[in-house]
Amino acid sequence: MNRKQIPWRLFYSTFKEALPLTLIAFVILTMLVFVQQVGKYSSIILSFQATSQVTMKFLMSLLPGIVIITLPVSLLLGTVIACSRLATDGELTAAQSLGISKLHLALPFIFTGLLGTLVTFYLSAEVAPRSLKELKSLRARILLQEANNVIRPRMFVTTFPNVLLHVQDIDAKTGEWVGVFILQQEPGKGVSRLLTAERGQLRITPSPQMALEAQLYSGLSLENRSVDKSGKPGTGIFEEAGVTDRAVSDFQKLSIKLTEKAAQDEDERGDAPAGMTEMTISEVARSAAKAPDNKDRIKAMVEWHKRIAFPFACLTLTCLTFIMALRGRRFTTRPRTVIAILFIAMGFYLVLVSGQNIALSGKVPPWLGVWLSNILLGLYIVKSFSTNRSLTSLPVISTITALLSEAGDRIADAWRGLVKSLTVKDENTRATSTVRFSIINLINYLIVSEVAKFYLLALLALVVTTVIFTLFDLIPAMARTGTSIAYAASYLAYLSPQLAYHVTPFAFLVAILMGCSVLTRTNQLVIIYGAGQSKYRLLGVISLTALSLSGALWLLSDVMLPHTNREQDIRYSRIKSRQLEQTTIAFGRKWVFGRNNNIYSYQRIEPDNTLINTSMYHLSPSRWVLEKSSFFARASQISENSWQTSGGWTDTIRPDLTINRVPINAGQNNVLITDGAGLFKRTINESSKMSTGELADYIEQLGAIGIPTTELKIDLSKRLAFPFSCLTLALIALPFATGKRAMRSGPLLSVAIGVGLSLIFWLLMTLFEAAGKQSSLSVGLSVWGPQVMFVALGLYLNFKLKN
Repeated sequence: MNRKQIPWRLFYSTFKEALPLTLIAFVILTMLVFVQQVGKYSSIILSFQATSQVTMKFLMSLLPGIVIITLPVSLLLGTVIACSRLATDGELTAAQSLGISKLHLALPFIFTGLLGTLVTFYLSAEVAPRSLKELKSLRARILLQEANNVIRPRMFVTTFPNVLLHVQDIDAKTGEWVGVFILQQEPGKGVSRLLTAERGQLRITPSPQMALEAQLYSGLSLENRSVDKSGKPGTGIFEEAGVTDRAVSDFQKLSIKLTEKAAQDEDERGDAPAGMTEMTISEVARSAAKAPDNKDRIKAMVEWHKRIAFPFACLTLTCLTFIMALRGRRFTTRPRTVIAILFIAMGFYLVLVSGQNIALSGKVPPWLGVWLSNILLGLYIVKSFSTNRSLTSLPVISTITALLSEAGDRIADAWRGLVKSLTVKDENTRATSTVRFSIINLINYLIVSEVAKFYLLALLALVVTTVIFTLFDLIPAMARTGTSIAYAASYLAYLSPQLAYHVTPFAFLVAILMGCSVLTRTNQLVIIYGAGQSKYRLLGVISLTALSLSGALWLLSDVMLPHTNREQDIRYSRIKSRQLEQTTIAFGRKWVFGRNNNIYSYQRIEPDNTLINTSMYHLSPSRWVLEKSSFFARASQISENSWQTSGGWTDTIRPDLTINRVPINAGQNNVLITDGAGLFKRTINESSKMSTGELADYIEQLGAIGIPTTELKIDLSKRLAFPFSCLTLALIALPFATGKRAMRSGPLLSVAIGVGLSLIFWLLMTLFEAAGKQSSLSVGLSVWGPQVMFVALGLYLNFKLKN
């Protein structure tokens, strides 16, 4: 064979080996993030108002933005696995013995990185901006059509600007509101309008522009006009002392316009120039040329350079991975190398984000800030190829690798010692024993250690990919609010446990498939079967491991996640410049719904339960229209359910639609509040921020006052059902990892089929949960339905297929 043809034959062979592995990693990562996004937008995707064509467009619009993030990480993982497999078979050792240089060995990976760079550049420059624009347009359209889902009985709605909406109940058959309370303000005009109606509904007006309107039937309107001391229009709130005009009227039918502010993305509203993320690269260049000031020009230039620099992460990370994996004349296959590579990749993206923020501040030129991470790692890569030194020879990297190696060796030695002490028995005892079984023995150690290794690697890869995706989602908000990288990193650190919790079942499935693939490839699984061990031995070990992992997940969700979720929510609200609301806040007041058809708004409650600037609206129990309203500047608690008021008045609406106002004198009027002071201290909590006991108590409290708790009950049931997914997916994975057909066709087909079934399981969980929250399914069926179906399927496959 011609010696010059050897590198090209090696190029083709290595490329053919690396490409399928990269594609498998790409499909797994992309589908995982895609399923997470589907869950995030489940209420939109499952909208009854959206046609199948619109829903498909919405789903397809999600993919380009996801692929831009997952493709570089997939190339990284594909390179690592390919190097590991080629080193195990000794192919690269043979190539080096023929005198083939390191650069020729790296050519297949460089070519793969270039292909990824071209694909990512095209997506980033042309496809992703258009998809994002289409996504926002479809999202706004579906949200307008599905706004009724936001409105729930006995819940205050502040989705619509300058409007507070409360509905007593919703007719399950017609969808009509029963008992409507709407407070509307017109900023700058000093006008506020209180509308109470017996019935109502939400309607969509298609022309001249799609919008929402609330149509009310059989109600009462109380309009208020106010001026301040200087004669200018006041705020229009009903508690103002400067009210100059107050009018009451009844109506049989009334329509008011609503515009949903949630249909506009917050980052889009805050960015300048608006919509730059929706521009193609040529449009961004024209925007930079026509920028009215230097600040807008810098933003446009940073965006333009980012569209080009970001795709080069595919090439940079691929070359970096090859150099990290290559040590002298042999490839390392140890997990510490993969962990070090993933951490360096995370550092690469952090430097990219930091450089972008520095460039936006004007401290460095846009090209330097955006290209900084590529320049730094590019110099190291060129130096490594030219000097035959790898990045692992650098002091920092070698120190990290050494520490990881030492820790791994200590854990392995401790585990081997434990196994030896539990499995070695006296010779006479072994001779007389008829049945020997130990949970910790060499076979179990072999299986569990192999699965655990791949589980940790898969978990780290999935979490890092999601963190990178989240980080780039935060960039516009960080630039707008001036958030530091350190603060964003603290948010991502508190977010990571939640991400690990959600991806653990999927990572465990991938670990089983890859671990059994390695055991099959090295004939260890064949030897185990040849020694008389049944496939049920393997099933039992994996099942016990899955149950242990499920228990750990349950403890994580009950002990750690409530704290970390509260902390990450605080940081996320600060990064996004949002107000962290624990109660419903509107028009500078907190709003609560109490018993006896009373709605309260108050400014604050003192430690001694004294209410400050409080209003009380009493609605008729039959028609749900306003009968009486009271305002008191101060109310001191004198008993458990009684307050003594001062500084206010009470307005009573007479049958002839006139208002009778009675002043409240200090110490002469008492107000009975049946709910007690706890009504004003009640917080609106998310289930993810509470332990199991706290969530159960919260559901009981809300149920006592008639607030729907279906979603919270589903979340409570998921506390046990979701960790159980580890066992469900393990039962699904084993037949494809150990069956005869899997051994004949190779591991890639088994991995693809197993991952495909797991994604179907994930989508079914999302669909069942959404149906349960819409009361189409019972709580138990919506949570446990997919689990029971796939456990039955897994047991059938395990007992039906031959090993």
